[in-house]
Amino acid sequence: MPESRSAVATTEHVLTVERTLGDHAATGKVTVLDGSHAPVAGAVAWHTLALAALADDRLDDAIACAEAGLDELGTRYRARRVKDSSKMKIAAARLQIEDGARKDGATVLTNVLDERIDAYFQVHRDAVGPRQP
Repeated sequence: MPESRSAVATTEHVLTVERTLGDHAATGKVTVLDGSHAPVAGAVAWHTLALAALADDRLDDAIACAEAGLDELGTRYRARRVKDSSKMKIAAARLQIEDGARKDGATVLTNVLDERIDAYFQVHRDAVGPRQP
């Protein structure tokens, strides 16, 4: 289960968030004009952890991290009038996981998290800097 939460805004207006799962940790950094963007920094950290877990074939961890990132990011990633088809992708991924195609489902969840993070940076481009690798 996902564990620690910490956030620190530096003098350079870079919000740094660390997320951990067991012995694995990742940092999400976002350049911000205010501190209200901690959820996207957390989502970036969860995405990094999900990618690492997928690469190591730790599917339970990948799924947990992708889900945690989606939960932390919430719905602020999209403009109000934009239709969101990613909900269908998430539902399909969860069905894949239930049906035993765990790697495929974990990959889809991780990809949806990545897409939503990108969308967040687009929607909030006046308040956050570009996405950092």
